[in-house]
Amino acid sequence: MESETRELRAAGGFGRARRLLAAASWLPCVALGLALGSEPLLTTPPAHHCRPDPELLPPALRALRGPALLDASVPRLGPARAPSPCLLLRYPEPEPHARPNGTRPCTRGWHYALPAAGLLRSPVTQWNLVCEDGWKVPLEQMSHLLGWLLGCVFLGAGCDRFGRRAVFVASVVLATGLGAGEALAASFPALLTLRLLHGGALAGFSLALYVARLELCDPPRRLVFSVGAGLFSVLGTLLLPGLALLVRDWRLLQGLSALVTGLLLLFWGSPALFPESPCWLLATGQPARARKILWHFAEPGGVDPEDGSEEESSLVTELDMLGAQSPRPQYHSVLELRHTRVAWRNGLILGFSSLICGGIRAGFLRNLAPSEPTFYWPYFLTAGLEAAAAVLLLLTGDRWGRRPVLLLGTLVLGLASLLLLAGTQYLPGWTMLSLSVLGLLASHAVSALSSLFAAEVFPTVIRGAGLGLVLGAGFLGQAAAPLADVHGRGGFFLHHVVFASFAVLALLCVLLLPESRGRLPASLRDADCLRGSRARRRRPPPPPHRAGSRPERDG
Repeated sequence: MESETRELRAAGGFGRARRLLAAASWLPCVALGLALGSEPLLTTPPAHHCRPDPELLPPALRALRGPALLDASVPRLGPARAPSPCLLLRYPEPEPHARPNGTRPCTRGWHYALPAAGLLRSPVTQWNLVCEDGWKVPLEQMSHLLGWLLGCVFLGAGCDRFGRRAVFVASVVLATGLGAGEALAASFPALLTLRLLHGGALAGFSLALYVARLELCDPPRRLVFSVGAGLFSVLGTLLLPGLALLVRDWRLLQGLSALVTGLLLLFWGSPALFPESPCWLLATGQPARARKILWHFAEPGGVDPEDGSEEESSLVTELDMLGAQSPRPQYHSVLELRHTRVAWRNGLILGFSSLICGGIRAGFLRNLAPSEPTFYWPYFLTAGLEAAAAVLLLLTGDRWGRRPVLLLGTLVLGLASLLLLAGTQYLPGWTMLSLSVLGLLASHAVSALSSLFAAEVFPTVIRGAGLGLVLGAGFLGQAAAPLADVHGRGGFFLHHVVFASFAVLALLCVLLLPESRGRLPASLRDADCLRGSRARRRRPPPPPHRAGSRPERDG
């Protein structure tokens, strides 16, 4: 971590070039927000009912039209007398004026109340993913989340092996092609496969950009630029329903999203706007490439590392010596965490925290269902709470520290979930709504802080793979909700009980975490030293003794 400070000083500190590049990394997050917000738009089932089939009616009723035909064909359900979504009335065959004596499945398809979420056509309406085929919707959601999980794990490891920039460019290319392929999908199985692969490409895109931005900033500004990126992602999520209202077709919407992602290559594909991380280059033993980038950062500020202070000159000399030796790059695997004492535990706790936030969020969203008049209410509420959680982290993350804020967020998360479980039948509706909103806010805050915390406690040599595992745990938690939906909502209560219990357990685990304060360890040894009390970590090292001199004695 001392070498990180020397590198920043040699490159002119967090100067104009670094600030512009860090701010420019916010704009690609708008494309990520568009991609993340597309899932609920594509899979929201509109209100629907069976199309009447006059041939199944008695002869005396076959001439009916309009509402009368609907009343004679489709049963009414509930106090609102809404048409049944999946059943038709059954009449006895021989009698011409008979009354219905049962129900039967739809025979002529469904009538949908459109537009749904701004779209006149979606995968649900195109392939009739309702009623008997309704299980295909959560299957598609699980497929997309599984793609994100696999992308985080494998492309996160690729960030440590091939570099942040290489994975970013490759992921953007893949995400553009796969997004365009989704817009042209001819069948539901093809869409299912493309959503899986597209999720993996988006995960690599997001992860590489996140890690590169973090390693570009100096410690006091890492939280600020991470929160800024999160707000731009929320901006993309908020823009998506407006685009859906304009294009009205899911294929055009997916094509537009792929076009926005492809446009990133025109700018951020350039090494000038997305250079390789010098921290990663130095940590893996590539000083010649790191020196070019560091000197490129120093030029706009008028800093000459060759004529700097003694500390900066020693770094210049060290880089020259390492470059002259031409050492082979040394790459590391996340499996090396097995040989550490503390780093593996920190990663496990943060992964567990991310898993809980991803899984418990569905429980809070379902408690909003009684007050959910349209698609837009939970959609915009979730996006707004995500933005509010980012601002909350900005105000408290540096002032109080990462661990206290994570502890407070986990406490609020656990209390909100337990109160919802205990008071489902006794609490008034406004209290349930308030607890659900508070739980969603806490889950977004804990999820974002767990990602930032993980990036700061994992060393540079395996930061991509370590952060990928933590983010992948979050997507695994999110996949638990559609998995329960495959067989209906019968497992919702058990799902909420399990994750509420995990939230209480996570509260105890967070106490074992160290405080990072924005510092980035370079090696596994540095990451293993992140422990102990804050006072002990802040204690300055004793001054070195010169040869031939006596150390001073107390008193």
